[in-house]
Amino acid sequence: MTQETTTESSLPSTDPGTGRTAGADAASRAGADADASSDAAGADAIAAALVAGLPADIPSDTQLRARIRDELLVAHRDARRRRNAASLGSEEYIGAAKEISRIEVAISRLERADPTLLV
Repeated sequence: MTQETTTESSLPSTDPGTGRTAGADAASRAGADADASSDAAGADAIAAALVAGLPADIPSDTQLRARIRDELLVAHRDARRRRNAASLGSEEYIGAAKEISRIEVAISRLERADPTLLV
């Protein structure tokens, strides 16, 4: 029967200040990164629904609402660039102008003080 010995290098390293292991910190950061990516995906989905004029549940989380607003502003800027690059009255111009108006309405819906007013 062999006896296993534990060397210092096989023990998880701990932070003297917090007493937490490096693995626990990494797991915590990975969880936070996963939450951030799921929030980003959720923000994208809500922004897309708002632009499409679909009913969307507006989150009460102000950081998520800010992220959605930022996504809408990026889409608005891109649509303005496409409209400005298109010939006046062309299908591209009209399409971009309609998209700009949908995005502006979506931003207004998002910024309303009472999300229960949304249809």
